[in-house]
Amino acid sequence: AVVSIPGNGCGLYFISQIEKKRRYNLYLFKFWIIIDSMKKRFKRELGQLNDIYRWIDVKTENIDSNSLDDIKLCIEEVFVNLVKYSNCSYIDLFINRIDSLIELTFMDDGVQFDPLAKENEILSDSLNRSKSGIGLYILENRMDFLDYQYLNGKNVFTMRKHI
Repeated sequence: AVVSIPGNGCGLYFISQIEKKRRYNLYLFKFWIIIDSMKKRFKRELGQLNDIYRWIDVKTENIDSNSLDDIKLCIEEVFVNLVKYSNCSYIDLFINRIDSLIELTFMDDGVQFDPLAKENEILSDSLNRSKSGIGLYILENRMDFLDYQYLNGKNVFTMRKHI
């Protein structure tokens, strides 16, 4: 599990439970400080995608082109789905650089939907894959971590990639 609040500048990773005795639980935590953090609000319009790309280019300098292509593809996948299906009034995008990790968090006030809750069978033959499962397949294969939470009436979807 991970405790992370978008845009707060620091966080706490819960790595593992080390020992459990009668009344005491001992846990191993890793504290991290965010090197660079930004948030920007976007309208629920497909035309905003180019603005996102320009903003991402500024925030992701010194990242290899393959990782950057993966990041942009995943951003497009999530953003387009939010525009088409969420019925939200805005989309907030948080970008955090943590050492050799980039964290992208989408927050919106749309219809509650956990894209990770649905079982998506990954088939080796992409032609047999359902249309709705391809997006999640892309995210799972290009990002190192995916998480969804519904907090205070907001969808919060987080992706992380080691760069």
